Amino acid sequence: MQNLRLSLPKTAFAHNLIFLISFFAAPKIYLVSDLGLRPEYMLYPVTFLLFLLVLPSLGHLNLRRVNHAVIAYFAYVSIQGIILSFYTGGLKYLAVITLKQLQYFIFFYLLLYTFRFPALKEKTLKFISFLVGATLAWALIQIIIGHRAYFSRRIGQQEPSYGIGAIGETFPHQAAVIFLFCFIFSYFYTRMRFRKIFMPLSAAAVFMTGSRTTIIALGVCAIYLIATHPAFKKLFKNPALALALIAGISIFGFAANRTLINNEALFYGNVKSRLTFSRLSIGLDKRLRVWENHFIREPFSTYRPLNFATGMGRGYTNTQTDMWVLTSDSGYLRDLIEIGILGTFLHFLIFFRAGQDIGFKKYLVVLLPYMSLSVTIEVLLLARSGMVIMILTAIMLSMNNNQNKESATPTALRQERRA
Repeated sequence: MQNLRLSLPKTAFAHNLIFLISFFAAPKIYLVSDLGLRPEYMLYPVTFLLFLLVLPSLGHLNLRRVNHAVIAYFAYVSIQGIILSFYTGGLKYLAVITLKQLQYFIFFYLLLYTFRFPALKEKTLKFISFLVGATLAWALIQIIIGHRAYFSRRIGQQEPSYGIGAIGETFPHQAAVIFLFCFIFSYFYTRMRFRKIFMPLSAAAVFMTGSRTTIIALGVCAIYLIATHPAFKKLFKNPALALALIAGISIFGFAANRTLINNEALFYGNVKSRLTFSRLSIGLDKRLRVWENHFIREPFSTYRPLNFATGMGRGYTNTQTDMWVLTSDSGYLRDLIEIGILGTFLHFLIFFRAGQDIGFKKYLVVLLPYMSLSVTIEVLLLARSGMVIMILTAIMLSMNNNQNKESATPTALRQERRA
C-alpha cells in the first residue's frame, strides 16, 4: 500500500502528460454520427480511478471555496436535470454533457495534485511549453504557405475553414482557443524560452483562424494587459511618447496589411473579409434570431417565469433538434435556458471563487477573454475551450504563493522529494 501511495504522484503525472497530448494533438473521432469524441474521453475510467485515489490528498490544496462551488454546481445540475429530463426527454444529453464537463474538473484536480510536487510541476510546465512551441510552429508553417484548414461537423461532411487550424483541431473556434491558450500561457510562464516570440505568434495565429469571437476575446485580453501595465500610466505623462507609439503600431499594421495584399495572400483576404462591419452585422443578426427562438419555443415559453429561475435541465436545447451539436450560440443563453438563473450563478461562482484565491487582477487575464467568448460560444461546455480555462486556472492557483505555502505540509514535502 505504501509503494502505491509513493508511486501515485508519478502515475498521475504520466496520465496528465497523455491527457495533454490528446488535448493538443489528437483529432476528433466520430464513432457515432454527430457524436464527435476525443481520445481523452477514452481515458475516463483511468482518470476517474486516479481521482478517487488522490481524493484524500486534495484537502491539502486549501481550495475550500472552490470545492464548495464545484460540488454545489454539479449537485444542482444533476438533481435538477434528472427530475426534468423525464419531462423533456433529455436524459441522454444530460448524462453525456455532465460527464464530459465533470472530466474537465477531474483533470483540473489531478493537475493541482501533481503541482504540489515541485519536480513534477516543473516537468509538466516544460511539457506544456513544448506542446505550445509545436502548436505555434505548425501555425507559422500554415501562415507562410497560406494553408486553409478543413473541418468536419459530422461524419462525411468536410467544410473549408476560415483560415488555419491547430495540430489536432481544424474547427475555427476550437483551433483559435488553443492559440489563445498559447498566448495566455506564454504571458504567465515567464521561464519559458522564446515567450517573447510566442506571444505575438499566438496572437497572429488566433487572427489567422478567422474566429471573430476569439479575435475579440484576444483583443479584450490584450487591452486589459496594456491598461494594467505600470508603463501604461507613464504614457499619459508623456504625450509625445504615446503618439509615437500609436503611430508606430499604425504604420506597422498598415505595412503588414499592404504586404499581405500585394503578395496575393488569399487566405488573409478571406479572414480579413470576415471582420468587415457588414459581415459582423450578418453574424450578429443570425445569432439574435437563434437566441430569440429559444425564448419563444414551447415548452420553455409556457412556464417562462419559473424556467428563468430553474431552467429546463442540461441538454434541453439538444432535444429541440435531437442532435449532439451545439445549438444556443451563447454560453450565457444556454445556461439560462438549461439551468436557470440559479444554475448560471453557481456555474460562474466556481471561477469567481478561483479568482478570490488567485487574485482578481491576475485572474482577469484569463476570465475576461473567456467571459467575452461566452457571449457567442458555449465556451464552458466545449471540449477544447472548457478544458483550456481549467488548465489555466490550475496553473495560476499553483503559482499562488500563499496556497503553495499552506499546502506544503511535512508529509507533502517528503513525498515531493521522493517524486
